[in-house]
Amino acid sequence: MDKELQKIFPDWGKEGRRYPDKLLKVFLKNGALEFVLIHIEVEGKSGDDFPRRMFEYFLRLWDKYPGVNITALVIYTGENVPVSYKTFRYEYAGTKIRFDFNAYVVKDQEEEELIKSKNPFSKVILACLYIMRSKKDYDLRLAFKLKLIRICLESGFSQQEIRELFIFVQFAIALPAEKDEIYQSEINNIIAEKMNTKPLIETDPRGVDLVCKVFYGKSAEDFLKDFLEEKLKEQVKEKVEEQIKEKLKEQVEEQVKEKVGEQVEKRDKEHIIRLYKSGITKDQIIKIMGFDKKFVEDSIKSIGKKNGKKSPPAKKD
Repeated sequence: MDKELQKIFPDWGKEGRRYPDKLLKVFLKNGALEFVLIHIEVEGKSGDDFPRRMFEYFLRLWDKYPGVNITALVIYTGENVPVSYKTFRYEYAGTKIRFDFNAYVVKDQEEEELIKSKNPFSKVILACLYIMRSKKDYDLRLAFKLKLIRICLESGFSQQEIRELFIFVQFAIALPAEKDEIYQSEINNIIAEKMNTKPLIETDPRGVDLVCKVFYGKSAEDFLKDFLEEKLKEQVKEKVEEQIKEKLKEQVEEQVKEKVGEQVEKRDKEHIIRLYKSGITKDQIIKIMGFDKKFVEDSIKSIGKKNGKKSPPAKKD
């Protein structure tokens, strides 16, 4: 919902803001049918007026989405945190306002707890903690970066999770060129020591070359050359097979699209009916879910047809 965020918060994304914010639309997992908006702010540098801004953002959301539950979360990633970091207060002539929001302060987290945690996001927080602690000491930062890689490999995460954490660590914990060369050399040994699965391919070209050397004993260029030569040998055979597969694929895809389309439409229609019966108006359903107006109206009309009765009268929005 980031486009909505830009509409609601005119200053969102303006030059000088270091971190992007997120506005999420989610469904509860406890079986209850309920819309919840979650506003997330990641703050690296924040003044004492920040809690007031959080309150202003809440008011805009509250006005934009009447009747929808809203919660807010701030993740403070910097050294400086407002004195009143999770509360905004206003008082004048007998009028009082107190606005509390969720807050997570990275610098207050315990390193050992983050290391032990089985939640992959804990390693993201750990990276932020190491960046703060190392400041401009790049020898310490290099040590932290290598330590974090070892922690990720030993945490029992899936290969997909490890790959994504590797990419995050590679770009989040920045090092000068000479220190980065040491990092690339050291991580070669760490991966060779710890990993016995298929390679983790990063978007950093050096990472690709490193992983190819570790897992295949050759550079990325040589690996690609050998791979292409092998593929050329099979080209004639595969060409015929591909033509047959393509024909079958087109037929299957057409059938699948048709079936999936029907299932999605049925699911969305049932969703709309449940929302409408629970008291949410037609216009609210259209606004929050983003469904086509005619589709919503037709779905609501179908309630009466299923029961052999006239369609229910439209609720006032």
